[in-house]
Amino acid sequence: KFLQRKRYAFLFELKPTDYKGWAKGLKQAGYATDPAYPQKLIALIERYHLDDLDKGIDVSYKPSSAPKPEPSRKGGRSNASDVVITLGGGRAVDSFEGRIKFVRAKEGDTFVKLASDLEMTHGMLARWNDMDKDAILEAGQMIFVQPKRNSSKSSAKYSAKAGESLWDVSQQYGVKLSRLAKYNDLPEDAKLNAGQKVLLRKAKR
Repeated sequence: KFLQRKRYAFLFELKPTDYKGWAKGLKQAGYATDPAYPQKLIALIERYHLDDLDKGIDVSYKPSSAPKPEPSRKGGRSNASDVVITLGGGRAVDSFEGRIKFVRAKEGDTFVKLASDLEMTHGMLARWNDMDKDAILEAGQMIFVQPKRNSSKSSAKYSAKAGESLWDVSQQYGVKLSRLAKYNDLPEDAKLNAGQKVLLRKAKR
C-alpha cells in the first residue's frame, strides 16, 4: 500500500510499461536510498526480459543441447525440459517446464543472500515466491527467480497429498498463489486434505 502515499502520485502519470520511468521515479520519490537503484532495477528487468511479460510475448526459456545434471525434486517438480544455466554467485539456475527460471536454496540461505548472488532485490524474490522476505529457506527448496505463471502448462488439476497447502501446490507447478486461490475459491493460506482436487487453470464453462 506504500504506493498510495502522496509522494508516489506522480508515478501513476507514467505508463505501466514504462519500467525505466518507474525505476527512476521510485528513486526520486525516496523509495530507495541506493544511488544506483534505477540502473540496477532496469538491468534486472532487461536481463530476465521481464518487460516481455507486459507485451504478451512468449518468454519460454529455449533449451540448449548441453547436457545437464539431474535436478533435485525437493520443493517442486522437474522434467526433461528443465535446463541448468549459471548466474551470479555460481548459482545453478534451472528452467521449470521450459518456462520459469528457479534456483535451489542452499543451507542457511535467505532471500537477502540469494538476491546478492543473483543481483536482484530480496523483496522481489520473496514476492515471486509468495513468501515473507525474512524467511529462512530450506536446503534444496525451489525458489523462482521470475514471476510464476497464471496457469499450469502441463496439468489441469492436482490431487493434494496429506499435509500440503495451496502454497505448496503453487510452488510445485509454478502457478501464482493468488490465481490458485481464485480458481479454487480458497484462501491463499488454505491447508488441503489428502485427495483434494486443486484446479491449476481456470475452469472451462
